Amino acid sequence: MPASGLDGASALSLDGYNSLCVAGLSEGNRTLSDFAAVKYVLCASAKGDWNGSGDLTAADVVLMLRFLFNVDGMGSVGGDCNLCYADVNCNGVLSAADVVQELLAVFNTVLFPC
Repeated sequence: MPASGLDGASALSLDGYNSLCVAGLSEGNRTLSDFAAVKYVLCASAKGDWNGSGDLTAADVVLMLRFLFNVDGMGSVGGDCNLCYADVNCNGVLSAADVVQELLAVFNTVLFPC
């Protein structure tokens, strides 16, 4: 229940990274209607963390390469490719450019651009 007045969502959408975006209005005590926007990140692992270990390691690079080059013939390595953690350069697709960015993050501690 809102602290004061009415709160309500007026729009919902999923972005390209499976995050839920909610927009709406919230009435304040003295501010009348305020715009509110909230983003809920639905990714189970951190960006680049393919094995969900909590750290970026060479194992994550290997898993990314296996998926990218379809080593197991099924297009996956024990699960689906979720772009919220796989697309480390944030261009909407998994490509060799993501592998380069992952290598830089693992071995040179270069931060992901997004």
